[in-house]
Amino acid sequence: MKLNISFFLLILCSLLSGCAMSPETVRYEDTSFVSDPLSSFDHEETVPVIDNTIYVSVMGEVMSPGVYILPESSRVFELINEAGGTTKDADLTGINMVLKLTDGMQLYVPGISSRENNAPADSSFNSPALININTATLEELSTLTGIGATRAKAIIDYREKNGPFNTKEDLMLVNGIKQGIYDGLKDEICAQ
Repeated sequence: MKLNISFFLLILCSLLSGCAMSPETVRYEDTSFVSDPLSSFDHEETVPVIDNTIYVSVMGEVMSPGVYILPESSRVFELINEAGGTTKDADLTGINMVLKLTDGMQLYVPGISSRENNAPADSSFNSPALININTATLEELSTLTGIGATRAKAIIDYREKNGPFNTKEDLMLVNGIKQGIYDGLKDEICAQ
């Protein structure tokens, strides 16, 4: 029995001494990192509310045509200012400068030379100038909703081959322009 106890103590001492010699894993915890990023803010400060934004496009006789991101309460004149203002050939007579912009809106600023071609006789000062599908350039047609460069070229090719469009609905005679596309752009065009 003494042998068993001695043997047991020997094994126990070996285990204890072996554990003492094994390398220890030390965990380092960086306490400089704050797990809650909001805890560093003064709770009495107010966080400013960010105004919702809209995406609007402006083409034609502006210094920098393109797509702009503006606050949702923006007006036409602010979009034109954001685009660097108008060129010397711009005709603003058919554009309501204080019209409130909406998301996805596209504004075309015509030139003086195309004044009669772009605005219908009963044009309202409440909407941007319309694009005349019988005289518009490739660039002007490309600004229409659903019309890219390929469809704009198809429109020009069609009118060169078949003559001017009699009505704006005749635009659906162009290959690739069906009712859905027409419905998306019918309020942006005229045929004079």
